[in-house]
Amino acid sequence: MPLSEKYIVKAFNADELAFEAGSRLSMNVVMVGAVSGYLPIPKETLLESIKALVPQKTIEVNLRAFEAGRQKVEES
Repeated sequence: MPLSEKYIVKAFNADELAFEAGSRLSMNVVMVGAVSGYLPIPKETLLESIKALVPQKTIEVNLRAFEAGRQKVEES
């Protein structure tokens, strides 16, 4: 059985989205955004966690990365 018959499979270039958000180092946050719609954690809680955990100078880049990942999955 192909994975796509058992699971929801979404493919996209997370590195490119991170670069567009401002830093390729934010690729992990792109992926958090991508899975956020499937998690039992409110979006606002995830955003607050990002703000609390990343270095202050990277908050805006990471928030853009989160939204880029979330949007990419929602539109596909």
